[in-house]
Amino acid sequence: MNENAQSAGRRSTSVDRFVGARIRARRKQLRFTQAELGAEVGLSFKQIRKYERGENRVGASRLYEIAAVLDVAVDYFFDGLEAGENPLNGPQIEAEALARQELVSCV
Repeated sequence: MNENAQSAGRRSTSVDRFVGARIRARRKQLRFTQAELGAEVGLSFKQIRKYERGENRVGASRLYEIAAVLDVAVDYFFDGLEAGENPLNGPQIEAEALARQELVSCV
């Protein structure tokens, strides 16, 4: 696999932006700053900001830690995100996944 294909697989998606928005909403609801949340999970405020903007993906274990600090279940971050629906960009999430899968199978 070439370098472009590897970096394309790591690119954030609308789901990452949706989850990030949910992290931000809950953090603000609890009146935490990005720095305070970051300190609780061992990250810088800049990394929290990247998660909230959807610039970086949040790994499962990190999302679990963030959920614990924000006192919610992990599924809270996916509430309102229906399968096959893309709430932020219009096209279906499943269509994005299929396109990526086709790209990988062509390589």
